[in-house]
Amino acid sequence: FTGLSVSADFQQSASGGADCASNTVLAAGASCQVGVVFQPATPGSKTGLATVTGNALNQLGTQQQVQLSGFALTPTSTAISFSGTPTYGQSLTFTAAVTAAGSVVTAGSVSFRDTITSTTLGSPLPLDSNGMASIIATLASGNHVIQATYIPAANFGGSQNSTSVTVNKAILTVTASNAAVAYGFPIPALSATISGLVNGDPPSVVVGSPSLSTTATASSPAGSYPITAALGT
Repeated sequence: FTGLSVSADFQQSASGGADCASNTVLAAGASCQVGVVFQPATPGSKTGLATVTGNALNQLGTQQQVQLSGFALTPTSTAISFSGTPTYGQSLTFTAAVTAAGSVVTAGSVSFRDTITSTTLGSPLPLDSNGMASIIATLASGNHVIQATYIPAANFGGSQNSTSVTVNKAILTVTASNAAVAYGFPIPALSATISGLVNGDPPSVVVGSPSLSTTATASSPAGSYPITAALGT
């Protein structure tokens, strides 16, 4: 060979075998390989040639050409944000926005996934006329990473992005129940009610019990005494 070249938007690469070079000399019946990768500078349909030029041992200056072609997808960028109060029981709205070269993309859809829990949030949602898709979700307390993945329409490349959110625990309120006892008798077992459960959770989700105490004793004079609720087990 006296020359080996490929057109713009394509580039010679390792073939994984015996690679051809611009100065390769092949014996009769021997062969070499030309590896080519598609590296377009801009989106769209591309064509080109891989050209091998012979030397004086063949017919000087003769060329063997292979037609090359490829289609470059338009690259996209996905952004994700959320709104709402990140407290257990409160809904959060996650919104993905997809753009390409600074312009909104309105074709295709977006899927949302919690990568911490490996949970998919609903079905893929189509992009609207503003290039956005939103989903409402109620997450468990703790740390979450929500990933938005753009599922492209024709001619667009896929993209994804993530946002982190820490969902705080919901606050429960413990209210001591009123109790009565006759003078001189032992103080009865104290009880309380818990309010503030959210998301349809039953009282059984509460683990442990509050600490309840009173200043009254069996020998206390008749009267009213406070019952104090504090953090228990």
